[in-house]
Amino acid sequence: MLKAHPSTWTSTMFQGIQQHTVKGSSYTSRILLYVLPHNLYKGKKNRLWDLVMDTVTRDMEQLFHRGVQVDGATFYPVLIAAKGDSPALIKLFKLGRSFTRWEGKAGVCPYCLAGQPGIPWEDLTKTAAWRSTRYTTRPWSRQHPPSIASVPFSDVPERCIRPDLMHMVKLGIGRHFLASAIVCLGEWSIFDDGNKILSVEGLLDTVHQDFEYCCKHELKQTANLKQFTKDLLHWPRRSSYPWGGWKASDTMILLRWLLKLVTTGPVLRDASGRTGVSLQAHFAADATKQLVCCALQDGASALLRMFQILYKTDVWLDREAATAVADAIDLFANVYCCLAGIFHREVKQSRFHMEPTLHHFAHVSERMREVLATGANKVLSPACFLCEQSEDFVGRISRLARRCAARTCGQRTLQRYLIKVCLEWERA
Repeated sequence: MLKAHPSTWTSTMFQGIQQHTVKGSSYTSRILLYVLPHNLYKGKKNRLWDLVMDTVTRDMEQLFHRGVQVDGATFYPVLIAAKGDSPALIKLFKLGRSFTRWEGKAGVCPYCLAGQPGIPWEDLTKTAAWRSTRYTTRPWSRQHPPSIASVPFSDVPERCIRPDLMHMVKLGIGRHFLASAIVCLGEWSIFDDGNKILSVEGLLDTVHQDFEYCCKHELKQTANLKQFTKDLLHWPRRSSYPWGGWKASDTMILLRWLLKLVTTGPVLRDASGRTGVSLQAHFAADATKQLVCCALQDGASALLRMFQILYKTDVWLDREAATAVADAIDLFANVYCCLAGIFHREVKQSRFHMEPTLHHFAHVSERMREVLATGANKVLSPACFLCEQSEDFVGRISRLARRCAARTCGQRTLQRYLIKVCLEWERA
């Protein structure tokens, strides 16, 4: 999205005016291509979906080679990336290596051979075996490649696959991180006098009271979730690995609450404020709990810092900002691995489940550092591939579709969409 249209272009000027499409109306930054009733492609009915995508990729090839004529000038669109949540990317690229294969030997990553024998995807150290296998083989079948692979891009077509940090973090590893933090801090009796044994429901309720106080009196924000429950945390028993089922926006609120809790202690019983004592000081006599609290603080801070930079900057990050984002990703990955190891080896509890998403998250940092190593002054921001506004766009189109007759839903939705877009551009 461009802020202006100057008559004389320079590379510096061009970089400075580009914004990513997380901001503004989703109608003015997205284009609706088709509307399909779900029963036409649900389950194993993939043929129609594949035919539709084949048509789209053929059009993309023509645009690349022939361009678009505008006022006597020819503009040649170029494929930069394909973004989406993991299930969508798996279907679009017909991936043979993905998170769905984590129990087998095929591999869990489209970029490298992590997950194959002798190449553990859980290893996120700088000397991990998977780092030397990046982009060595295609993640799809040679006999049945995806149609999008035919669109001109590069000699490493899988680099086109760009993960979405909303699904990856806010709806992914961030929910695992926060759910385990909620459970372990609740079990450590920092919210009560520690003289009574609470049920799982009682434990979660005491933690939620602290979170509710934080939302109302400190953050001044309203969360979508109204209570912590076993169902919300997918935690049927204490021996289970918890993970959250809340909305993406709640992940950010929970991260701010967790940081407040770890650094300034729980809320006093009379709800007059917090204790003012950090949890590290609170557990001064327990080195393991101190380490966990320190890791929770670092992990929450890292994710908040990363999103803060991405939302406040535009398409291009300068070297300082790009390094800060990569550092934040690496810090969180190390923190999560540390916590998973502590609870597995020392505490002997099922907390901080190792997820393939964490490995994919590490690739975001790896890719940014790869660009920085070339000496480039600017790095393309991962915010360009966020799907938050795309989710908003789908929701808006769905509302248009609900007002159309079932028999003509596709055609009428497209017509209503065109009217809506026209009105949005007039206001823009």
